[in-house]
Amino acid sequence: ELRDIEPVKLAGYARKTANGSVPQNHALLSDENALNAWHAHVAACAPKPKLVLIMTSGGGIRAAVWTAAVLEQLHQVSAPCALRDHIRVVTGASGGMVGAGYYVAARAEGISNIDPNVVAIDSLDDVAKYLALRDIPGQFAPWRFRDRGWALEKRWRENARPMATRFDSLRSKEQSGEIPSLIFSPSSLDDGRRLLVSNLHLSALTNHRNFSVSAVQF
Repeated sequence: ELRDIEPVKLAGYARKTANGSVPQNHALLSDENALNAWHAHVAACAPKPKLVLIMTSGGGIRAAVWTAAVLEQLHQVSAPCALRDHIRVVTGASGGMVGAGYYVAARAEGISNIDPNVVAIDSLDDVAKYLALRDIPGQFAPWRFRDRGWALEKRWRENARPMATRFDSLRSKEQSGEIPSLIFSPSSLDDGRRLLVSNLHLSALTNHRNFSVSAVQF
């Protein structure tokens, strides 16, 4: 719930030192360190590991189910290591990342097999109700209230337990190379720039020599 985070603390998550390095008390992970940890982890069962990068696209519930189903099937047939051991990064936006996030979160919890159909369970009825009955009237309310985003998250948590997993709870296993890193990259409605949401420190993807900033990290 971003509204419960003090603005100063939230800004600290995006703060860098002058030379671009990650402060010692920073919550984000070094991409290079995570890569080296991944290599050490997967090399235990595959001396010449395959580096797998996955980019999944949007498309609502259909994209979520398709992504989860494909990843699960590839996981079942992969050898000598499981597919998740070879995947370094999973990125994308919208429905595809719902399925991908479910897959990664389930693996982080040690769930060996996932059911892709759980992401197809209806989750939009509650969103529509909160939009009509709370969000629109709430534009004129002086107090804070639970909106359609909260309703969507609540429904996802009820449909599949791993969907309740928070980013910060994945960090330790990303750091040790046990699970792939997630990079959510939706576009900002205000200016069209990408918004990068990840446990990785991604300043290399947001800092450019010109005056244009194509992306910002949450």
